[in-house]
Amino acid sequence: MRILQKNFLIRRRVDLWLLFIAAAAMPVRLPLGPLILFIFSCIGVYLALCKNRFHRFYGAHFYLLISAYMIWSLGLMAWRGELDAANRQVGYVLLLWLYSFGGLGMVLVRDPVRILAFGSRIGLIICATAVAGEELFLGGRIGVGGNPAVFAYAAAITAVAATLPIKKPPFLLPNGPWYLIIGTGVVFASETRAVMLTLALLAIFEIVVLIGRIASHKVKIGSSLMLAACLTAVFTVGPVASVLSQRFSGMMHYYETGDSSQWSDKSSADTREQMWRGAAKVVSEHPLTGVGSDQKMTAVREALGDQATLLDGYIHVHNSVLDELLVNGAVGFLLLLAAALCGFVFLWRNNSDCAIRRVLIYFTITWGSYAMLHNPLLHETSIAVTMFFFSAVYAGTSRNLLRQSSGAENALDFYNRRPVRELAFPAGVKG
Repeated sequence: MRILQKNFLIRRRVDLWLLFIAAAAMPVRLPLGPLILFIFSCIGVYLALCKNRFHRFYGAHFYLLISAYMIWSLGLMAWRGELDAANRQVGYVLLLWLYSFGGLGMVLVRDPVRILAFGSRIGLIICATAVAGEELFLGGRIGVGGNPAVFAYAAAITAVAATLPIKKPPFLLPNGPWYLIIGTGVVFASETRAVMLTLALLAIFEIVVLIGRIASHKVKIGSSLMLAACLTAVFTVGPVASVLSQRFSGMMHYYETGDSSQWSDKSSADTREQMWRGAAKVVSEHPLTGVGSDQKMTAVREALGDQATLLDGYIHVHNSVLDELLVNGAVGFLLLLAAALCGFVFLWRNNSDCAIRRVLIYFTITWGSYAMLHNPLLHETSIAVTMFFFSAVYAGTSRNLLRQSSGAENALDFYNRRPVRELAFPAGVKG
């Protein structure tokens, strides 16, 4: 038996535990999660480059487009003389590309989606415990030892992943909206506006879906009234009401009356407004290729003129679309958008379970909400969390397609070099 085959047989026992540990570590921002994803990704790159060909991939268009984006981005940096170790944008682009292969490296896990959901549920409980401890002893905005916004995003994506339905769940970790509820509490503790209301609305919607499955009309009506009463109580009194008042009521009062005295974060909002105005002006002047990561903030400051001092200390414009257009122009943005759409469409078309599709929508909404006020592609943790969710769901989807493939009885058959005709897609499978 070849060494590679022996390695695969060992990994069948080990990989699921690595995947579980990574899922549990992601929300508390332990480096173990990104490290394990990195290992899976290196394996995936090896399989892609040495044991396979692009036309054999499931969802090959995603890999072609994300690779094209990486080449375009690094090519622009080389052209501008920005391709050096001091430029963090180089690392971000390479991490995004490398992590996109994580799903290929997870293919030997028997049920990646189940492990992702189970590990995320454990991780979210650990995360909530850490938040409670930090709230008790330190107070203030909670970030579990790091940036509160990045922590909130990691917790929100973990809560979404924990909502993935699994067959025969453990008694103490049942399927349902409970994890979105816990995640909402964790995110509120971080006071991160970008995902607070988003996750709360997703939790409410998931509860409504659960109530809709109740057969008895009387119980359904009673549950609906109880939900309304609980929401009224939670959002009007207690810590949640306090956070909402602090982060949102002053803003609403300002837009209604023009009085900014009650809006403590108005300076932050004004800064974002100016950044976005300046960024839009720079993008309009350099639409196709942008100005690069080194020069983007300088160009935005120059575009603002007298308001440039508001941007002191900022290294990006806190909006993913504008940041991407500034760095890589419309070409890079369209390549990245096309890759994301191809990945989403592949997962959507090959997962007929409505619950899984609903979670994919939750993931997209959460990512988009955060990306409008921050940039999940400009931080190592947020890149890892995003691609970990995608990789695990991709691995589960591709493994299900693999089981249906008439020419590949197992993962070893799929990744060993065999004639393409022996790996034909079964009827109805979308590649």
